[in-house]
Amino acid sequence: MTKTPAALSLPLLPLFGLFGLFGLGVAACSAEAQSESAFAVMPVPEPDAAGFVAPIVGADSGTENDGSPGNDAGSCTPTYVGAESKTLDLLILLDKSSSLEGGKWAAAVSSLTAFVGDARSSGLRVGLQLFPRPIDATPACSFGAYAQLRVPFALLPAGASALQSVFQSETPSGNTTPTYPALAGALLAASNEVAARPLTDVAAVLLVTDGEPLGPAPLCGGVDPTNLGAIASLADAAFRATPSVRTFVIGLPGVTQATIDRVASAGGTTAGFLVDGSQVQSGLVSALSSVRNAAIPCEYGLPADVLAGRVSLAFVNVSYEVRPGAARELIPQTTDCSGGGWTYNSASLATAIVICPSTCDRLRLSPEGRVDVALGCATSIR
Repeated sequence: MTKTPAALSLPLLPLFGLFGLFGLGVAACSAEAQSESAFAVMPVPEPDAAGFVAPIVGADSGTENDGSPGNDAGSCTPTYVGAESKTLDLLILLDKSSSLEGGKWAAAVSSLTAFVGDARSSGLRVGLQLFPRPIDATPACSFGAYAQLRVPFALLPAGASALQSVFQSETPSGNTTPTYPALAGALLAASNEVAARPLTDVAAVLLVTDGEPLGPAPLCGGVDPTNLGAIASLADAAFRATPSVRTFVIGLPGVTQATIDRVASAGGTTAGFLVDGSQVQSGLVSALSSVRNAAIPCEYGLPADVLAGRVSLAFVNVSYEVRPGAARELIPQTTDCSGGGWTYNSASLATAIVICPSTCDRLRLSPEGRVDVALGCATSIR
């Protein structure tokens, strides 16, 4: 991971300008079926200059002569090639100011220790930074100092022990809540991490705090570090950057819903998770689970034959098997996600299939669920 010099203390906007839950198979129609069925699968023709393949009328394209869906899709015999959902690079930014002493810190340590050790977190790439930093010769407003992580990113479960060791050994200290430079450094570190694997990873920062922004100085590079709008601008800049970094926020007792919502919304995650003061332990466990579900992408890279133009986007389908051997559910493509289904990550240059949020939530209910991408039959569209 590229590290920024510790003394760096510059506005974040220019910096960003510079720099799996399911098993997934890809199904293609078997050529052997061509000689065995009246609805034999025809060879997919070569794409035209625009990269698209016209439907083969009367063959196993899944369409009739009038373009309507045919009844012969069952003659497609799938062959599976491996593919995986994108990996989540999650940076936990944990407030350890003195206001967390006692029950709140104990709940945070217990919940986060369990979170990184949970089998459902396996496959996440997780890093850790704490704030405020110890007072030393480094400028208090330094973004770069916060970008040098306390625990570097590592895949779980192998990386869990290093994280758990820090959770267990740290104690709250510090009289400020320097959210501005801490979040700036965390977003920079997450951006650097995902930039190394932009086609296979997505990134997010999880801010866990119990306080309104306070300090570390009257001004940081000419910016009031306690200004909520300035902090939200950091999250917004990272979310809009390429590669994008989202910001999730969990608020412990002491911070307001309005504060965490402002930062989360700017960071592309709609709203923060505010933990009830009477049930800190269970509330934090629930919030961490919700963040994990929301942060792990329901996104799958398109097969190489589609990316190369050898198979048209008009011949891509998505199906779901709730358990091995169960009847397959055909998930339709949609122009929006209001009714569920799936869409592409880009209307003009698709590189991945994105399962709509409501459908993704339903599919995640089964730990044995499997999503398959089927090539060669006309796309089912809602």
